[in-house]
Amino acid sequence: MIFLSNNRKLFTSLIAVVFGALIILVAFLLTNWWYQPQREAGPVKTVGVLLAGDMKLNKLAGLKEGLEEQGYLSGVNINYVVQNAKNNGKILNPLASELIAKRPDVLVALGGVEADALRDILTLEQKEIPIVLAGVASTVKRGLVDNLQEHESNITGIDNYHTQLAGKRLELLTKLLPDTRRVLVIYDPEVIPGLQSLDIIENTAALLDIELIKYPVVAKDLIMTELPQVLANQEVEAILLSSSYFLEAAADELFQLSLDFKVPVMAVNEHEAYRGAFAAYGVSLYEQGRQAAPLIAKIFLGQHPSQIPLELSDKIELVVNMDVIKRLGLQVSPVGLSYARAISEGTSLGKGKIK
Repeated sequence: MIFLSNNRKLFTSLIAVVFGALIILVAFLLTNWWYQPQREAGPVKTVGVLLAGDMKLNKLAGLKEGLEEQGYLSGVNINYVVQNAKNNGKILNPLASELIAKRPDVLVALGGVEADALRDILTLEQKEIPIVLAGVASTVKRGLVDNLQEHESNITGIDNYHTQLAGKRLELLTKLLPDTRRVLVIYDPEVIPGLQSLDIIENTAALLDIELIKYPVVAKDLIMTELPQVLANQEVEAILLSSSYFLEAAADELFQLSLDFKVPVMAVNEHEAYRGAFAAYGVSLYEQGRQAAPLIAKIFLGQHPSQIPLELSDKIELVVNMDVIKRLGLQVSPVGLSYARAISEGTSLGKGKIK
């Protein structure tokens, strides 16, 4: 009898626990059911996005996923108006003007040239719409803000730190290829990140006893006409790219020359490693877009950009392309490889990302 009584008590206690858990689960589901319609019932937000070319679509994918994580679903409580210059810099300002004319709640610049265009047109037209930077280099030097932490402008966002990482990029190149002593630095002298990166690279090269051959490029066609002569005559052992939209747009030509002349390229963005660079050190475009999303959500909730400090990119990594290493016949240091994430053909960029 005592045994049966104890079993009944145990059974009763078990039923009580299960019933209590069900009550908690139902309460949780009802709370979420109630919360979601309340959010959707509010005003639909509009985000105006300016991008210079298709290579920035990966940032846009990250931005949209990040905003979904914040509760903003495309076509439900948020709409996107996207203007893509398709690598035609001449139409960037007119596209910025068209985007501003639509009066979105927030403007998003997917890079530095896009940020410059939006800021300049807003100033010219004497309008004020919040701008969020989804990964821009040299934000202070290029005059977008006075200070990352405290500023009075209508701009906030992510400084991708790619200019400041230029020296570390050279250092990691020498860790991967320790015998490297002559490096060709390709930079755009017409943009602030290009010049700022060059200064940092020169300082690092002096510490590492690396000889630099500096090659400024201002036009895409020069890459195919002049650069082959430079590679043939200078006997360089590696190429180091600086942060530049123009160089990103010319990546395919650069990487083909890398294969033709058997010279490895150290690039800036992860996607460049997938496209043919031997290695890259920086932050993926996708993560830059994703990190910008919470800042947009803060603006939607009423904060002014001047109340939101700019953030630095928080997922910096070294990526090496093992297939390119094989094609170039490189002898890579195991120590250097220990710092890197290895990728190869068939490796996916991840959910929602554009290869």
